[in-house]
Amino acid sequence: MSARLSILALFVAVMAHGCDGCDNSGPIKDDTGPEVTVDADGDGFTTDEDCDDADPSVHPGAEEACDEIDNDCDGEIDEGADSVYYGDVDGDGFGDPGTTIEACGAPSGYVEDATDCDDDDADVNPAADELCNGMDDDCDGLIDDEDDSLVQNSAPTWYMDADGDGYGVDVVSVQACVAPSGYVATSDDCDDDNATVFPGADEYCNGIDDDCDGDIDEDTVDAETRWYPDADGDGYGDPGEVLIQCNQPTGYVLDATDCDDADPSTYPGSTEYCDGTDNDCDGLVDEDDAVDGATWYADGDGDGYGDAATSSYACYQPSGYVLDDTDCDDADAAQHPGAYEYCNGEDDDCDGVIDEDDAVDVVTWYADSDGDSYGDAADSQLDCNEPSGYVLDDTDCDDTDAAVFPSADEYCNGYDDDCDGFIDEDDAVDVSTWYADRDADGYGDAATTAIDCDQPSRYVADDTDCDDRDASQNPGADEYCNGEDDDCDGDIDEDDAMDVSVWFEDADADGWGNDSVMDTDCDQPSGYVARGGDCDDTDAAYNPAASETDCADPNDYNCDGSVAYADNDGDGYAACEECDDNDAAQYPGADEYCNGEDDDCDGLVDEDEALDVATWYADSDGDRYGDATITDVACDQPSGYVANATDCDDTDALQFPGAVEYCNGEDDDCDGSIDEDSAFDVSTWYRDDDGDSYGDPSVVDIDCDQPSGYVADDTDCDDSDVMQHPGATEYCNGEDDDCDGIVDEDDAADSSVWYIDGDADGYGNAAISQIDCDQPSGYVLDATDCDDTDATQHPGADEYCNGEDDDCDGDIDEDSALDVLTWYADSDGDTYGDSAVTDIDCDQPSGYVADDTDCDDSDAAQHPGADEYCNGEDDDCDGRIDEDDALDVLTWYADSDGDSYG
Repeated sequence: MSARLSILALFVAVMAHGCDGCDNSGPIKDDTGPEVTVDADGDGFTTDEDCDDADPSVHPGAEEACDEIDNDCDGEIDEGADSVYYGDVDGDGFGDPGTTIEACGAPSGYVEDATDCDDDDADVNPAADELCNGMDDDCDGLIDDEDDSLVQNSAPTWYMDADGDGYGVDVVSVQACVAPSGYVATSDDCDDDNATVFPGADEYCNGIDDDCDGDIDEDTVDAETRWYPDADGDGYGDPGEVLIQCNQPTGYVLDATDCDDADPSTYPGSTEYCDGTDNDCDGLVDEDDAVDGATWYADGDGDGYGDAATSSYACYQPSGYVLDDTDCDDADAAQHPGAYEYCNGEDDDCDGVIDEDDAVDVVTWYADSDGDSYGDAADSQLDCNEPSGYVLDDTDCDDTDAAVFPSADEYCNGYDDDCDGFIDEDDAVDVSTWYADRDADGYGDAATTAIDCDQPSRYVADDTDCDDRDASQNPGADEYCNGEDDDCDGDIDEDDAMDVSVWFEDADADGWGNDSVMDTDCDQPSGYVARGGDCDDTDAAYNPAASETDCADPNDYNCDGSVAYADNDGDGYAACEECDDNDAAQYPGADEYCNGEDDDCDGLVDEDEALDVATWYADSDGDRYGDATITDVACDQPSGYVANATDCDDTDALQFPGAVEYCNGEDDDCDGSIDEDSAFDVSTWYRDDDGDSYGDPSVVDIDCDQPSGYVADDTDCDDSDVMQHPGATEYCNGEDDDCDGIVDEDDAADSSVWYIDGDADGYGNAAISQIDCDQPSGYVLDATDCDDTDATQHPGADEYCNGEDDDCDGDIDEDSALDVLTWYADSDGDTYGDSAVTDIDCDQPSGYVADDTDCDDSDAAQHPGADEYCNGEDDDCDGRIDEDDALDVLTWYADSDGDSYG
């Protein structure tokens, strides 16, 4: 009970305050009790059921209206409340019953009315006026309703056509939307009983006004009623002028086929000639059957020469045809009579021969008789193809020997095997190595060689000389005791030397040796002496030089086999008084000789005062030739001395009489001359008159030193011209500048590039060139020809309208062509042009024609030859307007009485 009171109190409080600003659409809540629902709009539905408790028209079950409100609270708006509207495509306010839509309001293009019977035509609807037009204009289901006054007023008048010729008379007429049977729209028939009589009918010579123009038998169409003037009396009339009458006038004929009524030889069937006239009036001028025509031949390749197999008989040259019939290949412009012949398997000049020897690019072949693939320059043949036994090479120097050719191996055989101009040169396969033999002993120095096929002077094949400065030293020489290896065996002064000495052992060192103990040697062995004869080598008191002064001493001290007191040699001196009692020439006071004996018994052997003592000369350099200024007198040759006094320089072992002379500033052979022309290493010098450092091989000087005006080189081919020498720049001057044996070769500094001029027009083909000093036949310096098979095409040529680039400027048929045409604008497409609007061109530009006689290029109906009409225009461009021969000209009749009838 207390809870209900609380709720009631709350309700009263709310109602008392009016709940301004409160939302009373939902349940009222009390924080202290359960939820409370109300029906604020009094429509019988509380807030928990009503979707708008402030609008009593809105509640579940309410009728839905088109108001954009969910009237029935079902979650959808305006459903089931829309109306039906009808499409009004033509916008006349009447809708098409077949096009509907349901909506609350009429959408754009829709109306409520559904009575339109043609919604594509706004003039057709229930409110429209019915007209005589074959339609149900007012949608009443009736077409052209004749009861309708508007229909009656707009219906045309129809006239009875009794003869059915399409023309009626105004005597009987009826007004209706559609022509009744037997009625027509026109009423100008002049005889409705004769179907052949009506306006526009052909007029005949029949005494009737056939065309209802008020005249009888005028301008009739009967064949015998159209007469044409025959001015030239050839029986054929001029169609340009006609006289229509039923009887033949004088000078007129029925025929209208004469094309030139001023020339009696020109008429249909006349003989056609090539004279620019249509002689036979067939519409063709100078056609192919003209009696004086020519036979033309197809020139398919445009080379000016025709194909005899393809011809055309015509008065004038047809395009692509020529009078000539000598082309042998009309598909190739490069083949025709007079063309240059090339090596191409084609008969370029049409002479019936292919690739003959006069072809522009013919090849020179050289005989290869020995089959070594190298040809003989002196035996050549011109041919496009390689002849049997011929080759392209011309460098064989002996075409009879297959082993002789460039790049062959050179042999020492007296032939130029490799054709390089040299015979048996140092690079020969079997070349020999020779060794210097300066001392002319037949043995060479291995350190000084020369490679050559032939033995050079002062050279030998042997290389075993151990001292090539001394002719006495060589293998096979006798060995001497001289400190030299005379026989070149590597040993010096061996025991078998020719002058080897025998040495005797001197055990008691008394200077005398034991004859029973010997040693053979060039040099004295230690403990040995050169003299034997010691009779007691154990006692120095005994030797051949011992003195026996005590004539009473019985010992043979001097080993002479006698004692001192004996005089065995009978020289008057006892053994004890002389030094050798066995030699009568030896005794005190005897003359001393150089004989190895103590002749005067003074204890000295071969002293310097000996009667036959020799003068020796110092040999400081050991060359066996002495210095005359340094001497020594002695019986035996002193060491370092020789008997010869002819050395000119004793400080140089290479300088002595008979030595090999060298170019060294020394008198090697001591003949008083230095570096003479016979020197071993003398040079050959060649005259260089032009000072180009290359010498003349025909002017030589043999000398150690370079003579003035001479050089070591001998390869100058013209020693009077400083510009001519090996390695010089070759020029096109008729000279062999570089001395290679060839004059003006292709690599000359100023050689020119020549271009083939196949059509001989003075302009060459850049694709075929040849480098040469002199102009080759058929070649020119120019390379600007664009078609070298056509002499009419070249730079500077006149340009013509022929589809060719005649002047080689890269453009074809330009406006500057000599035969360029003037074209006239044909804006209206009537094939007649406007003389004021031109275009210069070889080819007809689009929208242009060759004619310039149009008088109005904006009107296709106005042009020469057009039909003239009565329209205030000069239709036929003859300078006159609306003349009497206009097609629609009227015939007027005099109305003298003014009653409007003539």
